[in-house]
Amino acid sequence: MGLAESERLVRPLDRMSDQSAIDVIPDAVESSPIEPAFGSLMSGVAVTFATRLLILGCVVTSSVIVARWLGPEGTGALAVLNVTVALALQIGSAGIPSATTYFVAKDRVALGPVWTNGIVFSLAAGSIIAIGVIAVANLRPNIFNGISGHLIAIVAISIPFVVLDLD
Repeated sequence: MGLAESERLVRPLDRMSDQSAIDVIPDAVESSPIEPAFGSLMSGVAVTFATRLLILGCVVTSSVIVARWLGPEGTGALAVLNVTVALALQIGSAGIPSATTYFVAKDRVALGPVWTNGIVFSLAAGSIIAIGVIAVANLRPNIFNGISGHLIAIVAISIPFVVLDLD
């Protein structure tokens, strides 16, 4: 194709106005307004804000109840156990939630395999970390400052499920 032929094809497209492209759209499409799927943005923000306030109220209330019930020493033990789970969560997730989002956004067909791999990895990694926490608690109990090995085992059992919750 020579230069003259390609110009003959491109020039009419250059002269086409935006309005002539819009006129091609059928009337049915123009007359149907697009409704938001879940209400307006403002109502979504209001619901999210109200939910966050409710969660904050529940956390403050439960913290006061737990602190009164357990006392200072028990509250410290609970803090150690919570930190143990939080550290296990950081180690055990290994970036899987971000990778899942990336691969599913890249290719929607990959949702099934990515989801399955995420679940298998989360349960396997969480179980290995839970076994590691129990082993450390049994081998070096002074790391947990005298907290019962039974309490540590109970918390460790939750680790695979907390890691799974991220996916």
